[in-house]
Amino acid sequence: MIILGVDPSLNSTGFCFLNCTQDNSFKTIEYGSIDNNKLENTFEKIANIYKILDEKMSTNPIDLISIEETFVNVNPRTSLKLGMVRGCIYTLAIKYDTKIVEYEPKFIKKTITGKGSADKNQILYMTKHLINGFNPKNDDESDAAAIAITAYFMKNIPSYDNLR
Repeated sequence: MIILGVDPSLNSTGFCFLNCTQDNSFKTIEYGSIDNNKLENTFEKIANIYKILDEKMSTNPIDLISIEETFVNVNPRTSLKLGMVRGCIYTLAIKYDTKIVEYEPKFIKKTITGKGSADKNQILYMTKHLINGFNPKNDDESDAAAIAITAYFMKNIPSYDNLR
């Protein structure tokens, strides 16, 4: 099963194409982050995220997209812009006729580390431990891998959405 994990962000969207096997082993196909800091406006940033993920999805067939759920930010504008990035990813799911699931940040942390309040270093440590040869350059990449792993572990629990 190939899962695309996405850590959505307007300035640095992390992604990880993860090959997951039935024996619970993981191998990255491709991972990285989309750095939009030098782009001037929201439209350019979202267009760049769409373009890059579209190119990568066209060459990496996937079974599932997993995305982090939006948290409500103190600044409503930030939350709205994050919602636009998530909409971009949902649009790609529609284009490629791929199911998409989403998980709360605390749930991802608990799934990966056993602790819902885990910090970025704990996520990094566990993703490197779970994925042989995984060497992310930043938190966005390790978070994307954690999001993909969470989807894999939850794939056989159909009632998960009813538990929240």
